[in-house]
Amino acid sequence: MMKAEAGKTGRQLKMKIIKVMILMMLGCFLSALNFPICGFAAEKSRGEDNIVPQAVYLSEHSSVYSYGGQVPDKEAAIKAVEKYLSSRVSPSDIKAEPLGYSYTLNGFGQTAYGNGYVSASFHSSLDLDLPPGLTTRVTVMNGSYSYTAWTGTSPQYNSDVVMLSDSWSWSGLGISVSIPPGVGFSLVGTTVTWGPQQVYNQWQMWHYFSGLTGSGGLTLFAESCMGSHRFQGNTWVTAYASNSMVV
Repeated sequence: MMKAEAGKTGRQLKMKIIKVMILMMLGCFLSALNFPICGFAAEKSRGEDNIVPQAVYLSEHSSVYSYGGQVPDKEAAIKAVEKYLSSRVSPSDIKAEPLGYSYTLNGFGQTAYGNGYVSASFHSSLDLDLPPGLTTRVTVMNGSYSYTAWTGTSPQYNSDVVMLSDSWSWSGLGISVSIPPGVGFSLVGTTVTWGPQQVYNQWQMWHYFSGLTGSGGLTLFAESCMGSHRFQGNTWVTAYASNSMVV
């Protein structure tokens, strides 16, 4: 009788062990199925598809966007916003074709602050009626933009205030400059200015612009932009970018 009971107890123990092993294997299998799904969702939540800037205002030749979202990598987010805006410039923008020779003028500047820096940058697509040295017209084309950004997280993640301003200048003899009406551009002599535009509690601001033209006996075209960020209520940090081309 004792042997029979011992045998029964042994079989029950084996069954329990088998059940535990089956449950463990089932748990591992379900975890394996769930892991890639969770991993993909987490990766996608940080992806470029979710980095969408806010339109501050839109017009045919001047549109402003800003962004203040939380991201793991601000540098990557700047590139993501640039990619997004480059493919979705203001719906009303006219996709004008260059009339002559194309040229790209870039500028970049930055100022260290906290654990990052404040930057200012511009990228202008220019259309010239003749090759450099004989040019009598320089037009700023669609797709041109400037931006300012704060790349750090300390002393704070977003800036209290972000300000961005732009300037374009044509030099030479008998220069005539034209600007689009009603979009924030101002003309004094042969220099056009825009801004400063302000946004609050953001860390990026972008300005897409076009439709500025200078013509005459040109010798030089120059451009600049300035980005300023306010921190902790009273500390302003400014970055300045400029460049020019002999025409």
